[in-house]
Amino acid sequence: MACATITTLLIALAAVRPPQPSSVWRDWQTLPSSSRARVHSSPACLRGLAKTGRGHTSTWQLAQYDDDRLCVEVALAIDQNPLEPCCKLLFIDRAADAHDSRWAHRKRGYMLVACGESSSALRGMWLHESLRGKGLSKVLLAIWLRMCAQADITPQTQEINKPLLSLALVALGFVPRRQGIVVDVAGAPGAPPRKAHTRIDFVAPADTAALDRAVEKLLGGGLRLAASGADLRRALTFRE
Repeated sequence: MACATITTLLIALAAVRPPQPSSVWRDWQTLPSSSRARVHSSPACLRGLAKTGRGHTSTWQLAQYDDDRLCVEVALAIDQNPLEPCCKLLFIDRAADAHDSRWAHRKRGYMLVACGESSSALRGMWLHESLRGKGLSKVLLAIWLRMCAQADITPQTQEINKPLLSLALVALGFVPRRQGIVVDVAGAPGAPPRKAHTRIDFVAPADTAALDRAVEKLLGGGLRLAASGADLRRALTFRE
């Protein structure tokens, strides 16, 4: 009787167990470099996306973005973080040689993102030197936020240490969980310095309608998604 009760309980617990992250990120850590180059297939959580390349050059298409300053393909790559499921959102120059599958040679920026059960947490961002100082970091953030909205997942951040990225998040309405370390960031000539929170994580604004309006203002009609909301959710959470 006791065994039957325990078995029933285990079955009930399994039934309500939340979706678990795909093993793709963990498998990638243990796969020898010589074997990665021969991997052609996609993990189940990414099979709804168009794939380019193989092995460590594999990317999966999420969207395209075009305006008068930026013309990029938005793609996902598997991050090599060994501690938690993470991905890279790559912003790949579409004006460069489209036949060059080596995305590293066409990369204009990327975001490091942790894949939660129902959240996407920004870990960091890099932007090519030629694109800095043009307000494009907020455009890349807006692309990520639009995909989160389509995937019905919550955007948030892990600890952010870059003052300019902190300012971009605050401009979109993100709120630091606590004060962190506040640093001065030089403004325009003659303007007082701006205060930026660093070494702190941020949460999305409670006013989601205001966030949607800010994203729409930044993107206009320049973003074209290449995946359904369901496929984006599976990709950005690494859950099937």
